[in-house]
Amino acid sequence: MRFLTPLGFIALISIIILLLIHLIKPTYKSKVITSTYIWQESLKYKKTPKHDNKIKSILILANQILICLLITLILATTVLNLQGIDNSNQSIFVLDASASMNYGSDATRFNRAKELLKNKALESLNANKPVSIIKLSKKATVIANKERNIDTISEILAKTLPTYEEDSIEEAVKLLNVTLKANPNSEVSLFTDKNFTNEGEIKVYNVALENENNYAILDAKGMLVDNYYEFIVDVASYGEDSFLTVILDVNGINESTESKQIKMRVNAKKDRPTRLKFTNTEIYEFTSASIKILEADGLPIDNSYYIPNSKKDEIKIQYCSKKPNNFFVGALEAVGNTHSDFFDVSVDTVTELEKAENKGYDLYIYEHMDLRSLPSDGAVMLVNPETLPSDSGIKIYETKSGNFTFTKAEESKLTDNLDISKIEAIEYKRLMLNEGKALIKHLDDVILALNESKRLVVLGLNLNKSNLPLLLDFPLFINNFFENYIVPITLKKTYNAGEEISFNSRGKALSIKIDGKPTRIEFPKTLSIAKPGIYEVNETLYSNKRNTKKLFIKISATESSFNPLVKNSDTSMKLVRDRSNGYDIYLYLGLALFSLLLLDRLLKQSKKM
Repeated sequence: MRFLTPLGFIALISIIILLLIHLIKPTYKSKVITSTYIWQESLKYKKTPKHDNKIKSILILANQILICLLITLILATTVLNLQGIDNSNQSIFVLDASASMNYGSDATRFNRAKELLKNKALESLNANKPVSIIKLSKKATVIANKERNIDTISEILAKTLPTYEEDSIEEAVKLLNVTLKANPNSEVSLFTDKNFTNEGEIKVYNVALENENNYAILDAKGMLVDNYYEFIVDVASYGEDSFLTVILDVNGINESTESKQIKMRVNAKKDRPTRLKFTNTEIYEFTSASIKILEADGLPIDNSYYIPNSKKDEIKIQYCSKKPNNFFVGALEAVGNTHSDFFDVSVDTVTELEKAENKGYDLYIYEHMDLRSLPSDGAVMLVNPETLPSDSGIKIYETKSGNFTFTKAEESKLTDNLDISKIEAIEYKRLMLNEGKALIKHLDDVILALNESKRLVVLGLNLNKSNLPLLLDFPLFINNFFENYIVPITLKKTYNAGEEISFNSRGKALSIKIDGKPTRIEFPKTLSIAKPGIYEVNETLYSNKRNTKKLFIKISATESSFNPLVKNSDTSMKLVRDRSNGYDIYLYLGLALFSLLLLDRLLKQSKKM
């Protein structure tokens, strides 16, 4: 038991005051009353023996002393020590394992940090302080916990390697504060190559050397300008002014196997990024482009950059209708424009079913058609069909006429953000489902159904007899249909090491090559890739064609900046040290106080009887 507010013991004076009150309390003497009447009246009351009153007075005094003691304990903030909590002084070392710590050949920054940490660990052990080590990159992890053996610490450090990720001091502080709950007196040190404006209680050891410099390509991209690509490259020289030779290699130019190389010399000022523009390339298409800095430095991983294929995936849509609807054509055109960053969308319109293809397209839309079999590859939408294929899992039960409004049935991406209540029609086809689910209904009648196993959507509305094409919900519905089946593999082509990547596919299988080995991805899935490089992602489409994409994984531009001053807030490195490390017993003390006060009242009442 410990007392966090010792000043509260001043309340013990109340016991002295209580004793003084009991000592100076006036006493009552017995006097003879000659009146027979008063004597007779007094005999009506039960007399309490004198010795009983004395015992009750002592009990009341003792109880009041206990009340004063409880009040004192509450004011002194009494806590109980919990078993297993160690309040001894310890050393917690945070080892920065971010990408910039790879700088150097044999004597890398990371190796220098490990050597310095080992020396500090030995000092701690000699002072009888156990050692804990936290490895810091994008996440913070404990690699040694209260170790007391220098050989064990040396083995752990020998197996510990740097990463290519960014470091997050916030993640380290979160883990430190969890550790400090059990070890509030621990000394915390950070071994890094960065300086901080607010170090707080953390002692920072910067292992960077003054003569270190780094050349880096921070970013690069190709942009179409007047139908030809310009390449924009951001380079930097950290630590010194330097003349850098930047080489651009472009492969597979203009639908050929030819390559093109362009060199540029740049005067890069110290610690100031410089933007280069490779113009007049006469390149309108390329399969890949790479950029590199010829000059060598201690961190070669950021001296090169890769730009994947400029060509977008082709998405082919076949719209087959006896009487093509202009609203459909306009909605499909809008879809192509919306997704032009990822896809090159083309729409083929066919008016006769006999001339329509049943393979080779990504999406099929049939309107007013008597389709007998579903296409073998893409997703299909049937609008106001005359009949449905026997293998569709959906049947047309009847056609109804009248004035109808509709409601949403089951949830689906196809009806996201649609205001179904606005849709009206004077005719609809009632659908019967053997497979799939109902998305839109009139009462219990299904008019929009989805059979996901067949990648089939059926809309039982004649658009000429409905206000749906006039609503903004119609192009949104067509866009939902597109996005439900056509998705990019990734949202970007370039990611930082350790950054989360969302993988998806419009096909039936997806895999990525890591260290030369294909790894299957169950999509949609979020993964991160730890090592910089070029990675090949293969997508198997429903047509069994293979679509190959390449991802470039690089280190973050912030890790290329050497000896940076991190302008962190006062709170970002603030450690929470709860040195109480105990369990407060306010509730129990309060309950005990209430019980004693109640007992005091009962004792006083019994004394009067």
